[in-house]
Amino acid sequence: MIWSSIYLITGILSFLLSLDILLKQRHSIIHQRFFIYGLATSLHLIVNFFKLIASDADLSLRFFRFSNSLYFVSIGLLAYLVYGFITDREKERNYYLILLPPVFVITISSFISYKAKLSAFGWMFIPDPAITIEGIVTFLYMAGYSLFITIILYNSIKGAKVPWLRKKYSLMLFSFTIFQIIGIMLFNALLIYFENIPPTSGPFYFLSFILLSYSFTIGPPKEVILTRLDNPLTDSYRKFLNKLIDVAPPDELGLKTMDLLEYLDKTRLSDVVTYDRLRIILNAEKIESLNSIQALDKTLEYFEGREWTHRAADELMEVIESIYFNLKSSEDKEAFRTIIMNHQEYLKKTDIIYGLASGEFLAFISSDASLEGFPEWEAVLRLYRRLLLPVRKLIAGPLAPEFFKRMRSMDVAKHLDVSTDGEIGIDRVIAYVRTIPNGRRLETVTETFNALLSTVLSYLAREDVSLFENYLGVMRRIFMLNCGAKGVWKTYYSLVDRLTSEIGRQRITRLVRMEDSSVEDLNAFSGAFGLTHDKLLRKKILFEYNPKYLYEPYVAKAVREIYANTERCVMLLRPASGVLSQIPTLENVKLIPVVTMGAKPGESVSFDDVTQMINAINRSLDSEMHTWIILDISDMILSTSMEQAYAFARHAIELVTAKNASAIFMLNEPAHDLSVKTAFEGLFSTILQVDDKPRLLKLV
Repeated sequence: MIWSSIYLITGILSFLLSLDILLKQRHSIIHQRFFIYGLATSLHLIVNFFKLIASDADLSLRFFRFSNSLYFVSIGLLAYLVYGFITDREKERNYYLILLPPVFVITISSFISYKAKLSAFGWMFIPDPAITIEGIVTFLYMAGYSLFITIILYNSIKGAKVPWLRKKYSLMLFSFTIFQIIGIMLFNALLIYFENIPPTSGPFYFLSFILLSYSFTIGPPKEVILTRLDNPLTDSYRKFLNKLIDVAPPDELGLKTMDLLEYLDKTRLSDVVTYDRLRIILNAEKIESLNSIQALDKTLEYFEGREWTHRAADELMEVIESIYFNLKSSEDKEAFRTIIMNHQEYLKKTDIIYGLASGEFLAFISSDASLEGFPEWEAVLRLYRRLLLPVRKLIAGPLAPEFFKRMRSMDVAKHLDVSTDGEIGIDRVIAYVRTIPNGRRLETVTETFNALLSTVLSYLAREDVSLFENYLGVMRRIFMLNCGAKGVWKTYYSLVDRLTSEIGRQRITRLVRMEDSSVEDLNAFSGAFGLTHDKLLRKKILFEYNPKYLYEPYVAKAVREIYANTERCVMLLRPASGVLSQIPTLENVKLIPVVTMGAKPGESVSFDDVTQMINAINRSLDSEMHTWIILDISDMILSTSMEQAYAFARHAIELVTAKNASAIFMLNEPAHDLSVKTAFEGLFSTILQVDDKPRLLKLV
């Protein structure tokens, strides 16, 4: 009874131990596989308990055959588990074939006949005859799989370059060799000749399982240290590798063979590393002589296929930046830039490119679509993080008192994680914003981070004009790179509006001006009337002209000004309009031809179809970019009637107002009597006039 109880107790303990290992890392594939192996082990031991205490030989034999099947399966599962230590994840899809032979052996072993004997320790079964073909096949399976597992573990020990890994695999090999190969097989061999020996295979099997379980607790080094802490490059490597160890899942840095070793080998960092029991020691002198360009290329190549590496992006950014600032020759700098370009998709996805060298490399990369899959509010929040990264060291440095005071005064911003090293985390902000009603999230995020950016820019405008101008250019490039994501243009204009009111539009021209426009273009039209662009922005303007005088150049200036200020212009004009000959071909400038009759759907609209005209304007305003509508209302008056044109103008103005857009309605003053002119002037808050010279008649 004592021996049978041992099987029950060890079976229960095996299950609890394997369950405990699973719960510690339930998302780890290796932990999941070990749990399945432990479950098979547990069932094998418990079924052996019932075999020993069965009431008759037939029932005991059924339990015996079942326990043998579980044992064959458990050996296959163990082979499957340890093979996973050395198998590349790309090739993993086929090694489940390791589990097929146990199924075959279970079938074969069912034909082995046994002689039952009731000993002092319970039922025992001996093959009868001792040697059969089925028995040989079963033995070959056991020997082959045992050799297979032994070779894998032995090679793993030889390949392990650090003490803790050698200890892990040595303990696994010891437990399997001593307790399973020698212990269990030796017991089964002795049983043929000595029928009255106690059933020690169960305790041996359990001891093997215990040591295998213990080997799982032997983990990687807990920290990385340097032999010297007086160099930004070596210190950034230390922080980065510590973060890597911290964030990597156990299948990557613990239970497989520690991918960190593969990374160190690929980057040649293994040449500068030594190990003790709990630490990785970086030799600072050797790091300084490392081929950092090659190391960077291999690092990015290694990380591109591993999602978990995103969590170490901030530390990797510091390493890359340190490498860049340590380069001396122009050849090395060109090689560095080539690497950045080759790996730009990973660098964009992880935000590294935005903070690298204060955004210096943004001018060389292509557009970034990595925000396009997020909800609008979250895409905008992540955009704001990208806007802050180029000045992260300023925020953590001289600007810190002012920035943190502003940050802590706002409900949303106080959840922002800004470290003394300049790391900027938004996970807590995302969690908080999700508690806000969906309709208010975007507005809340925009108001909060516009205030923070205004704090940064106000400080720079006051303390360092050169850095202020450079940062404006970097911000613009970030907006342009990410403009495909929903909400980016709205965020851009909201920030421009805030900075216009707090700093002045004339000081943020680097942010608002299109790169191929001149500073003069920013107010080319408004300046002729003694105004600036922001004074006319979102206005509904009546532009009265006299065809005896050159008015077309003023309209052309308006188009050029709209474009220069990174806004969009849609013109509804007759194809024969004299204005069109003055309009240059520009991006974000669109013409919708307006005809008297015979409009082609999608290509032109007709003066006499008010609904069609209104729909054309409505579609034109369906853009995140700030849009201007330019049309000649006189053409409609003369082609239809004053009443129809007036109704159209009133409806169009309401639509433009609702969409927070701008409009210029042209009116040929001499072509209409005073009552028509007066009626239309009553619809507009701003009236400009051009005859012998430009005049501002009304501005509300």
